Order: sequence, then C-alpha cells, then structure tokens
Amino acid sequence: MKEKLRGLTLNKKYYPWITLVLGIYVMTTSGSLYFFGAWSEPLRRTEGWSVENIGNIGTMLHFGVWASFVGGLLYDKFGHRPVAIGGSLLIFVGYFFLYLIKAQIINVPYWLAGIFAFSLGQGSSMCYFVALNPSIKNFKSEHRGKVVGVLVCCFALCSGIYTQFYKGFLKSRGDDATILLLFLAIMLSVTPLVGGLLSRVTNSSPQSIKPIYFCYLLCIIIVVYLGTVSIIQNFTLLPALPFSIALVIMLSLFCFTPLLCKFEQLESDSYEPQVLDEEEEEEKKKQETNNTEGESNLLRTLASFDFWLLFIIYLISAGSGIVVVNNFEAIVISKEDLPKFADIKYENIPHNKEVLTFIALFSVFNAIGRILVGFLSDKFLSKLERVWWVTFCCATMCFSQLIFSIATINMIYFAVISLGLSFGGLFSAMPTLTSEIFGVKNFGANWGFIGIAPAIGSELLSALLAAKLSAKYLSLIHISEPTRLL
Repeated sequence: MKEKLRGLTLNKKYYPWITLVLGIYVMTTSGSLYFFGAWSEPLRRTEGWSVENIGNIGTMLHFGVWASFVGGLLYDKFGHRPVAIGGSLLIFVGYFFLYLIKAQIINVPYWLAGIFAFSLGQGSSMCYFVALNPSIKNFKSEHRGKVVGVLVCCFALCSGIYTQFYKGFLKSRGDDATILLLFLAIMLSVTPLVGGLLSRVTNSSPQSIKPIYFCYLLCIIIVVYLGTVSIIQNFTLLPALPFSIALVIMLSLFCFTPLLCKFEQLESDSYEPQVLDEEEEEEKKKQETNNTEGESNLLRTLASFDFWLLFIIYLISAGSGIVVVNNFEAIVISKEDLPKFADIKYENIPHNKEVLTFIALFSVFNAIGRILVGFLSDKFLSKLERVWWVTFCCATMCFSQLIFSIATINMIYFAVISLGLSFGGLFSAMPTLTSEIFGVKNFGANWGFIGIAPAIGSELLSALLAAKLSAKYLSLIHISEPTRLL
C-alpha cells in the first residue's frame, strides 16, 4: 500500500520548479500599483475629489506597497501560506471597495479610499514575498540572481499583462474604470491565493539550473511582445482580443518548466550519501559555518553599516528613477519651445503622442534590465561580486539623468532605454545582494525594511521636489487639457 501511495507522490525534484512557476504567476499580480493611473482620474471625476485628494490616495497606495516590512515580518514568523491568504484578502478588500465607490454603490470621503488603497498596497507587498522568498530558499546562492531576475521581471510586467487582458476580454462590457476595478479585485486576489497555497519550501536545491533558461526565453518574448503590441495599439485600431489570447498562450508555457527537469537530480538527504574525503568534509563544514554566520536577524541588520549604506543607495537611485517615470509628460513639454502665458491645446503640443511611446519603452527595458542583470550577476559571480552590479546600475542611472537634462526629444529615446535598463537592474540586484549579506533565514524582514527606501526616495525627490518644479514651469503656460503626471 505504501509503495502505491509513494508512486502517486510527486517527485521532489519538481518542487523547486513548480514553486518558481507559481511564483512567476503570483508576481504578475504584485505590481498592481502601476494601474493607479488607469483608475485614479475616473474615480476622481466620479466623486468630485480634487487633484490633491487623488494624489494623497496614490501616496497611500505606494506607501502600502513599499512599506513591505510588515509582510516580511509576517512571512518570517508564519511562512508563505498564511501570508498568501492575508495578502489576497487585503488586495480583494482594497480593489472591491474602490469598485463600490466608482460604481457609486457607497459614498465615502477620500481619506477612506486612501485606506483601501493602502490595503491593496500592503496585500501586493505580501504577495511579493510569497512569490520571491520560497524560491530564494529553494535555490543555491550562485543561482539566485537568475531566479530573482525572472521573478522581478514579472513584477514589472504586471500592468502590461493585465491591461492587455482587460482590453481583450472586458473593455467592451461597460464603464472602463468600474469594470477594471472589479476585474482586478477578482484576478489579483485569486491568483496569489492559489499560488501561495500550492508553493513549497524544500530542503533540496536543483543541481542544474537549465530549466531557468526556458523561463528567461519566455520572459524576453513576453516583454518584446507587450512592448510591440502597446505601440501598435497606440497608433492603430486593431482588435485587442487576438493579442490577449496570444498572451494567455505565452503565459501558459511557463507550466512546462518543471517537465524540463525530468532527468535532473536534487541535492537532498533522501538520496544516496556521497563519500567525502577528509578535505571535502572539512570544506563542507567550513561552508556550513560560514552560512550560519551570515544569517542576521532584524536588529543586527538595522545596527549594521552595510544596511544603511544599501538603504541610502537604494533611496537615491530608485527615487531619482521614479522622478523621471512620474514626469515623462512634463519632460516632453519642457523640451518644446512653447510661448509663455499662451492658451495651448494639449493635442497641439508637438511630440505629445511620444509620451506613450516613452512609457512603453521604459516598461520593456525595465523588465529586460531585471532579467539581464540577474543572469549576468550569476554568470560572472566568480570574477565580479554582486555589489559591483549595483554600482554599475547606479552609475548608468546617473548617466541617464545627465542625458535627460541636456537631451533633445530624439535623444530622450536613448535616455529612456538607458534608464529602464539601470532601473530594472537595480531592482534585480538589490534583493539578491541583501540575501547574500544578511542571509535567507530572516530575508523577509531584512528586505522589507530596505524596501522602504524607494517610497521615501519617491516622496522626497518626486512628490516634494520634482512635482513643485514641474508645477512652477507649467504655471508659465496654459494647457487647456490638464497635464497628467504619470
């Protein structure tokens, strides 16, 4: 009887890869903060709120996502399944109540809508850990760059994937923002719930990492596909349904990843023990000791110089990137030689349509930067420590900012590509570097606190500095259709 049951049990060698695939699908639901621009303005018009009110709601949403230390602490304490349930519930509550507000079923003040936005932001950050942490623990350190690269790439693709689903399957069914909010409430809560419950943290790691290259190939195909489709749909009236069906097929191909490890073996205690000589045994004990010493709890992490160094670097670099992302439209307008104090229609501003192209380009190269840095940091790990990749991304981002300051409209294309690669690469290298410096045992809490840095950087550099400079410049001209800071 036991032999029959054992034959029905899934081979352990599939667990890390199944968990990675589930993490990919969960991660595609975690980046929903990028949907804010799609529903914020329609919600503001419906409720009659001011621009400042909806801006405060956006701040609450971003703070909920980036203040991820709560999800990290809960993950380290209770594991991924309870956090997946809690995160899914928070996402559903947030989006569903925003749907009720937009549908005018309930009438609430803006600050309560901000609490709902904070709720879905916290749920998204929890699901981020549910997608990332199990695979961080399931794969050896020399392969984590590639694994993290694939997962955070899918985080960046969230808005592109679900926007395409919405355009193809739901847009013709009614009021855009109302149906979109209900769609997000259902899809973005059910997916992480199922994925989190089925994921497993194992004590075994794959000896070979070959199936990850299949995931890399699919990510690159999807990135290029979404970028191309976005540009095509901006300039044509082709139906969206065929594009959405093709995307569903591409995403379903990730399910074949575990089958590629059919003949792979796992390093596990359940297999036949290896006979080690004295030197190998001593080296193994030394490695285990180093791994134990590398584990750092939250208090020890917060008291270390390395933590604050990474925190400040992340704050400045990510914050400066968010400044540009949030102000593509204002940058384009500033490059035009517009007459001061003149009444100008937005559609008459030269190059106004290129804003959408810049957004699409940034999205594509942001995702490419994540998988590229993840792959290269593993490939050259023996020659180049991972911290140098963080340095390279920061230097490239600095170079990109310099180009933006002196660029013409045509030069901005190169600056956007450079910014996207460095911005995505930074978000890929930082989690892996954090796991190597402070260990994986308390990775959730440690990375959760470092993850606050982009929120602070965004508020300091974007909301308080760049927004005021942009408003001062735009006050010199009058645009009949309000400028939309993205």
